[in-house]
Amino acid sequence: MKIFFYWKSKTIDSERFQKVIDEFHFENDKMIFNTLDDLKSSLRTEMNSEIIVVIFTADKKDLSDVYSLRNFLHDFRLILVLPDLEESTISKGFECYPRFVSYINSDFNDVMSVLNKMSKKNISSTIK
Repeated sequence: MKIFFYWKSKTIDSERFQKVIDEFHFENDKMIFNTLDDLKSSLRTEMNSEIIVVIFTADKKDLSDVYSLRNFLHDFRLILVLPDLEESTISKGFECYPRFVSYINSDFNDVMSVLNKMSKKNISSTIK
């Protein structure tokens, strides 16, 4: 199982997010991407692998860019961090077919908890 993280640029919030990720000890392969093209390219080469994709959207423009890939992302386990709680943002976020949604103003422990459960669930399902 691989875990792909994406955030476009360094912001105070993305640095907080990265700090939480760095403190979390993954048993899985972890890759971090800063461009959607690199993320998409890597996902294409890993099409048959079990991958969890965690996307951090810092603003509405970033969400719009991710939204343009929604049909491509549909085949992956997606965790999406949204930039705000506005109804239009939430609606657009859910159209990307995430398994879990969090928000930029959270402490991101919810994301790590879900990510941990997703990755362990996959490990136990492959053992059977």
